Amino acid sequence: MTAENITEADLALIQGFSGASFEEVTNNIRRLVDVHSSSKLENFKAVINDMKLKGITDQNNNAKQGMYWTIRDIANNQTEDLIGKTLKFEFPVPNSRPTNQNSRIDVFCSDCDPILRIEHKSGTGSISSSNILSQFIERDLFGATSLDQIQWRMDGTEFSSSKLKDYMKSKLTELNDVKFNNPDANTKLSSWFETSTSLPITDSHIDKFVNSHYSSIFK
Repeated sequence: MTAENITEADLALIQGFSGASFEEVTNNIRRLVDVHSSSKLENFKAVINDMKLKGITDQNNNAKQGMYWTIRDIANNQTEDLIGKTLKFEFPVPNSRPTNQNSRIDVFCSDCDPILRIEHKSGTGSISSSNILSQFIERDLFGATSLDQIQWRMDGTEFSSSKLKDYMKSKLTELNDVKFNNPDANTKLSSWFETSTSLPITDSHIDKFVNSHYSSIFK
């Protein structure tokens, strides 16, 4: 193991969970490190620490399930532009909320072209109106400079474009807060939702946005 000096002793402390055994988890971690031997894996220790969580609780199981999907997806990524790049795990990025506390994104690739902001979601119920607000609207739409930077990579979520429309419409007030509270956000959201900088985003704008962009973002 070479990523951030991850050792076999670290792997020995990893806990399996309801979705994968100890052997499956550790084998995929080794495979990720091998596949990305030419990549720089920053803060990969955070991945290991999540997989060390002890105790059978819903919170620990969900954290492991999500992180295990990150491990498997990046390990399988042998043909895309991530090979040989700097991959920053659990990377802090700004959001639109009026605090100084950053959000975190599963994988951030600053030297990819375009820059990639990768969120992983695994399992039914892992995508809710709450995290569409905090992670997609307030973090990704606020922070990205182009929509092709945003990727939500899904595994067994049963998510759909109709659910995205419903969730975004339920957060329409907050979406327009992001639009009108920041001049740069206003400019890009007005372009992405095909409306004027002086007018709010409406349900029909959301329908058109999702119809145009869902399949390129949510995969």
